Amino acid sequence: ALDAQLAQDTGRAEVIFYYSGHSDEDGLLLGEARLPWGDLRTWMDGLDAKVRMAVLDSCASGALIRSKGGVFVAPFLVDEGTNVDGLAYITSSSRDEVSQEADRIGGSYFTHYFTTGLRGAADMSGDSRVTLTEAYAFAREETLRRTERTRFGPQHANHEFDLSGSGDLVLTDLGSTDASIVLEADLTGRAALRDSSGSLVAELFKPEDHAVSLSLSHGDYQLTLTDEGRYAVADIVVQTGVSTPVRMQDLTWYAGEEAVARGADVAVIRNAIRATNDEYAAGPSVTTAAS
Repeated sequence: ALDAQLAQDTGRAEVIFYYSGHSDEDGLLLGEARLPWGDLRTWMDGLDAKVRMAVLDSCASGALIRSKGGVFVAPFLVDEGTNVDGLAYITSSSRDEVSQEADRIGGSYFTHYFTTGLRGAADMSGDSRVTLTEAYAFAREETLRRTERTRFGPQHANHEFDLSGSGDLVLTDLGSTDASIVLEADLTGRAALRDSSGSLVAELFKPEDHAVSLSLSHGDYQLTLTDEGRYAVADIVVQTGVSTPVRMQDLTWYAGEEAVARGADVAVIRNAIRATNDEYAAGPSVTTAAS
């Protein structure tokens, strides 16, 4: 059906295939059926589209590209053009790893950080566009950082890019979004943004002296920023067609609650906190394998 649709398209066709679900080292598990990795590659390779991109958030998904020699490499393009053709695979885990999810974020780590990056957190160049390279690098680093201490162990996103042309593939144009907030340059720390229902919408480390724009739907949000043992909160109203700035003066700061784990040495705890002061703690969380 997709082949037929592409055959009728006279313009530049780009296909993005996203899958979140069960899989193993042999392929995607669809109910009682299995789609072998080789078949998925054959189908993606055969699509008549200028760009074909597969994003797979499932256990052992790295088997899709490891069998073809996929390796970790430096960003493949640095030019900011958009004339790119080819094929790209991004997987949430390596061949022998589970893909994990957590109650606190209401889903999987990888998809959470990949979408946060697409909202604008991955725009490290500050050009109001999020490229494939930027989105992958952001999601990989954040997923690894958040899973290093889980009981299933660190989760490594993987990729295989076979693209040609001048420039990088732009996935998000932040200049064309309906509404956004801008975390201004004077903010620094671990930022978490929740909507009016309390769902975690975005989470990132906000660097100093670098503004970050996040694309959002209109509505009410609450921003929590943690830094050096204290935290701040700001209520934000996002309106359609408006870019809402959030500055240091908009935050109300509170001292972190003093707490000591039973049986632990206070100095050890404080040293551990200093070593991981970019970790945002938003309450109890259950981490599971989303296989």
